[in-house]
Amino acid sequence: MIAAVAFGLAYLTLTRVLSWLALRARSDAAKDVEILVLRHEVAVLRRTNSRPTLTWLDSVSIDRLDNEVDRVIRPFSSPLQRPITIPGVGRRTAEVIIAETGADMRRFPTAGHLASWAGYARATTSRAGNAAPAEPARATPRVCQAS
Repeated sequence: MIAAVAFGLAYLTLTRVLSWLALRARSDAAKDVEILVLRHEVAVLRRTNSRPTLTWLDSVSIDRLDNEVDRVIRPFSSPLQRPITIPGVGRRTAEVIIAETGADMRRFPTAGHLASWAGYARATTSRAGNAAPAEPARATPRVCQAS
């Protein structure tokens, strides 16, 4: 077993060294040509693999779901207007915020608490007495998807 692992490691090392030597031996013009060919292949793949199109049944289903969301969110029309005033928050994102948090924001004492719950608040870490900014926590998936 150990011999097989050692052989595999030696094989991988040898192939990497040989490929590196082959790359060093090639001229800059040959490398540029390969880059152009790869860019062309990527462009062809992007043209041939178009985005999926929606069928009429998909459109009808989406319209039905939109109507259902409008019906359910109608009682919350006045609280819905407040998040829309935030730059970058549209109607759909505001609907998700209301659906996730509820219309009663009293459970969040400050705006920072709400941002923290949503995963958008900056955190700080302390090491050796120095405070440093840290990455925000992962946001609630539904809030992230709506953004």
